[in-house]
Amino acid sequence: MMYFFQSKRLFQYLATVAGTFSVLATGVNLAWTSPYLPVLLNSTEIPTTPTEGAWCAVMPLIGAPPGAFISAYLSDSIGRKFTMLLLAPIVFFSFIL
Repeated sequence: MMYFFQSKRLFQYLATVAGTFSVLATGVNLAWTSPYLPVLLNSTEIPTTPTEGAWCAVMPLIGAPPGAFISAYLSDSIGRKFTMLLLAPIVFFSFIL
């Protein structure tokens, strides 16, 4: 058990979990519109037009290029592991919202 809590390895485990969660969140973010968009368009609680539904589907793809450049810059300047740890809370709260 002491092996797991060594500070060197703890950051490695946190970076691994953050990286895995970011890939999972990206997959869910890109795929949720396929099954849920028809439900959203037929909903009476949140009236949505087809144009608004299309914007919901394409917005993650619009944010991807700037995010890639920012991530590349951060990876070069502070390292991959710390970039993942820095961006994980942002991905988490964006996923929740």
